[in-house]
Amino acid sequence: MNGQIDFGEIKPTRYFFTVAFILGVLFALTSNDDSTAPILSFLQWQLQTLVPITLLIGAHMVLLKNTRFTSFNPWLALLISGLLGSALFAPVSMLIEQWLQVEVAEQPFATELFNEWINVVVPVTLSWLAMNSPWVLGYRIEKPEKLKEHSDDKPDALQQAEFMSQVPVEKGGMLLFLKAELHYLQVVTEKGSSLVLYNLSDAVSELSAEAGLTVHRSYWVSYDAIKSLTRRGRQGVLELQNGDSIPVSRSKFKHVSELIAAREG
Repeated sequence: MNGQIDFGEIKPTRYFFTVAFILGVLFALTSNDDSTAPILSFLQWQLQTLVPITLLIGAHMVLLKNTRFTSFNPWLALLISGLLGSALFAPVSMLIEQWLQVEVAEQPFATELFNEWINVVVPVTLSWLAMNSPWVLGYRIEKPEKLKEHSDDKPDALQQAEFMSQVPVEKGGMLLFLKAELHYLQVVTEKGSSLVLYNLSDAVSELSAEAGLTVHRSYWVSYDAIKSLTRRGRQGVLELQNGDSIPVSRSKFKHVSELIAAREG
């Protein structure tokens, strides 16, 4: 299944936290606990939705640093990060309830913690899978093409690119390539690799067309980083100056080879 859902300018961080906020409002409105003041109920449910989404995103980003994890089926990878994130959230959820005096512990801490984990693991993990499903199913949640602002005529376009502001200073420098990991973006420079919460399509729209090209639905490569292009089977492979190899999709091979030849000529 492939397609595009045109929601306007929606970046992953805005998407996740907006959905979490809306869920918190809905849970607060539909809560049947008349013993809790409305403002406390609203605060409780905002914490119960915003905190877990933060932990889930963090857990997935940490796991993505493991090369074996990145080879997993997307659904399996999300299931694992969902279980990890919900496990981390269980004690936080219990402390939130006790802090707001929504519930008073009547059992040993270990028993309360186990019960809380049982209560949150399923809904939190399922919500995580549902929120990520557009990317897994092949939909692109992005701003319309006509609204994208390209930086072809802007000086120092790389420095002005919004996604680069999320890259640690010590890992800045010449951009080599970008790799999409669902709604995450691996930013590889001459000084190292960083993982940020960003769409590949949005990142590419912030770069000059003269800076590089999209060679695969998951990869953008800087022209300055390219060493050679070869064909392997039906696809191609770009060898980069730093030794990395980047796949070139069959549908883009001819176009990529022509652009590289034109620059070399």
